[in-house]
Amino acid sequence: EREERKERKRRKREMKEREEKKERKKRKKERKERKERKEREEREERKERKEREERKKRKKRKKEKKEKKERKKERKKERKKERKKERKKRKRKKKRKKEKKEKKEKKRKERKERKKEREEREERKRRKERKKERKERKKRKKGEERKRRKKEKKEREERKRRKRRKKRKKERKKEKKEKKEREER
Repeated sequence: EREERKERKRRKREMKEREEKKERKKRKKERKERKERKEREEREERKERKEREERKKRKKRKKEKKEKKERKKERKKERKKERKKERKKRKRKKKRKKEKKEKKEKKRKERKERKKEREEREERKRRKERKKERKERKKRKKGEERKRRKKEKKEREERKRRKRRKKRKKERKKEKKEKKEREER
């Protein structure tokens, strides 16, 4: 009885495992199919998109070609008009240029004149300044010379005074010595 129960249990378990295995296999297969289907759809989508793009490009090129032709025609017309306009413009420009040149020349001469006057004024001013500086330097030099002489005189007198003081000190010392010697005798 017990063995039988055990056996039933084992068979049941095996059956369950087989079922699960089968189920897993089935799911795997389904996943694979889904993936392949998705990839196929994507490929087709890409292909269609590419074709659409191609058609679009062709259409665009055709349109551009037509527009280019139109523009060329228009440009030709414009150029003709422009040339006429340009001739007139050049004539006017030439006249203006001449007038401008004359005006510029006049201005240049005036500027030159003004510059010359300014330089002369500055030169006079510089000369005046230099003269003034020379005068001041002379004055300063004189003053410094006087100061220097005064200082030297003071130093000479100071040296003399020191010398005299030293001499007097020496003499007093000598007298003191002599007096002492006399008293001792």
